[in-house]
Amino acid sequence: MVQRAENPLVGLWILVKYWVRFEADGREVFPLGEDAKGYIYYSPEGFTAGVMMRNNRPNFKTGDRLGASVEEKVQAWDSYITYMGFYHLEEGGKRVVHKIRPSLYPDWSGQDQFRYITYRENGEIELTNYIEEKGIRRVAIARWRRATPQDYK
Repeated sequence: MVQRAENPLVGLWILVKYWVRFEADGREVFPLGEDAKGYIYYSPEGFTAGVMMRNNRPNFKTGDRLGASVEEKVQAWDSYITYMGFYHLEEGGKRVVHKIRPSLYPDWSGQDQFRYITYRENGEIELTNYIEEKGIRRVAIARWRRATPQDYK
């Protein structure tokens, strides 16, 4: 079992801020809104699970996930990111590899994804990954704070 002293990621983290910066012009956007919610968990044994979502997502009008309209399903998809799998640290703790197994986004299932870690002075961390789609490069940044006993109430 890996102890926290050996692995500073072990534990539950709560999303502080999630944004994307376009490399071409420095423009920043908030894909899940400026008040997005989320959690990421790193176990001592090497398991991870993460979720981020738009705050105040609307319920389906039917109250039935299978009977919801296509528009409601698209809105739910566009407002939620989740995956789980395994992880390990590299580069002396400066990079974490997420070995994604199940994911809401099927293309991620089975992938290894890399997050660069910035340890902030206030104890928060930022996980940064670089994305290129259709020739557009951007940087996704998620800032996290360690959960406290108050968060479990």
